[in-house]
Amino acid sequence: MIIRLRNNFHNSEAMVRIEGIPGYLSPSQVQRARKVLCGLHDCTCGGVRGPQSHDGRWLWLEQTYDGQGRLGYRVSYADNEVW
Repeated sequence: MIIRLRNNFHNSEAMVRIEGIPGYLSPSQVQRARKVLCGLHDCTCGGVRGPQSHDGRWLWLEQTYDGQGRLGYRVSYADNEVW
């Protein structure tokens, strides 16, 4: 499945493939998406920014880090999450 990540500061979008929701975006997927969402070296917007949704349902993106300190995301639907 393909989900669309958004950055509401730069009005940009990046499409990423995920096996399903709940799922996981690897550090390399996050790095590629962040280059599309914000390619500015000195910007502090954070890449993925603002509310995220898929098929009309809100998404919850939880930051995770691998053994080398690289950023990944756990992706789930936010139906039962507290904002």
